[in-house]
Amino acid sequence: MGMGVVELSGRDRLSYPREVFTDLITGLSSQRMLEDKLMLAIAQAKRSRELLAIALFDVENYEVLAKGRGQEAGEELLQELARRTMSCLRQSDTVARIGANTFALILPGVKSRTNAVLVANRVLEACRQPFPIREKIFIPSGSISLCFFPQDQQTFAEAVSKDEVGRYLSRERKLPQVWLTF
Repeated sequence: MGMGVVELSGRDRLSYPREVFTDLITGLSSQRMLEDKLMLAIAQAKRSRELLAIALFDVENYEVLAKGRGQEAGEELLQELARRTMSCLRQSDTVARIGANTFALILPGVKSRTNAVLVANRVLEACRQPFPIREKIFIPSGSISLCFFPQDQQTFAEAVSKDEVGRYLSRERKLPQVWLTF
């Protein structure tokens, strides 16, 4: 018998542990939940013919804090960055933690690429603000890469692949910025 994708109903989801759908450190959606929400957002974008922006956000100096001040300090930073990011988004947007220092954003129904870049810049600016931790000030740095549905990709895997190129370029140039990936 072959392996396939299994859709979960609301009742079935209740039987899964919370960490399957929620990042336990930040309280944000997990990668699994993000993938579900992205499939729904793509389907909605197809139906409504609206632009969907997908962004990946790396906190590039997270490990400096986590190694220098301890894992607990790193977790406090992630929690604060999650709060700051969510404060920049609409209720219909999704933010998820998908790696140790990586967040993903789903921005459905954006009016233009320019609007998505403005949102990404707002997130970067909020996250760049000084973070007091253990009697020191830490200034997070990061970059965001954006791609768009339907113009740039058709699947989550394509979005991640394109966004990784933008994040790599940003790290190489050591510039916290927004990269548009096509």
